[in-house]
Amino acid sequence: MPRRHGLRARGLLLSLLLSCGGGISPTATPDAGHMGASSGASGPGSSGGPSGSGGNSASSSGGLGDARGGSSSGGSITLDGSAVVGDASIEYDVAPPGLAGFALIINHLLQHPMTCPSDNWEFLGSSNGMANGDQCSFMAPFGCSGVTSAVLVNTGQLPMAYIAASLWNGTGYVPGVLTGDPSQLVGVLNAGAQVDITSVYNGGIVAVLGSADPFSSPAAAKYESDEGTIPWPAGVAGSGGATQMQVAEIEMRTSCGVANVVW
Repeated sequence: MPRRHGLRARGLLLSLLLSCGGGISPTATPDAGHMGASSGASGPGSSGGPSGSGGNSASSSGGLGDARGGSSSGGSITLDGSAVVGDASIEYDVAPPGLAGFALIINHLLQHPMTCPSDNWEFLGSSNGMANGDQCSFMAPFGCSGVTSAVLVNTGQLPMAYIAASLWNGTGYVPGVLTGDPSQLVGVLNAGAQVDITSVYNGGIVAVLGSADPFSSPAAAKYESDEGTIPWPAGVAGSGGATQMQVAEIEMRTSCGVANVVW
């Protein structure tokens, strides 16, 4: 089975916080973007994968999204610029109003995307692992040596669908929708919710995300091979009435390059 790789994202510095979100400005190193996390429950995975863990204690509670794309629900959630992963508090940037956002946290470290000419969500790492030389398995049991924790957090203000997988075969993957392949996690995260994707993290392409909000500003007038739109998939919660899903693909790479699109 062929395997394709990918990953990306952009970091932003916190400039405005509201009780349910905030604005940010670009950081000096990563490309202008947004990453973040906070309290709330997350959608669990499928194929035997674990459910997402709870979020920051600043404000919490909420139901778990199911593996068929059901959204997390219930409870108030406050995006406050930090997430609790295990016993560690991770600082992040909140996506500005009108943009979707996410944080990728590996081994309790917030990952920052590279500044790439045609991609927003490519992170520095080896072709099949992390920058420190960790190697990843192409055959079951999947996983990367030295990677003990991988977490995705929704830092936007709208629900965010996701599909994370160890293997990617061709195209047609849809956030929030199972394909029937092994080692996949899918669901929908409420604002501030997080999901543990350690069980399927395998370097290369990490996940494909979807939201009613775009993941970057159209005003940037930049060609982005790792973003696009698809019709909102039937049965996936969180559209808010939108007919199109804005999609972003997260990819690990040794250098910038055109995305290996799988959606």
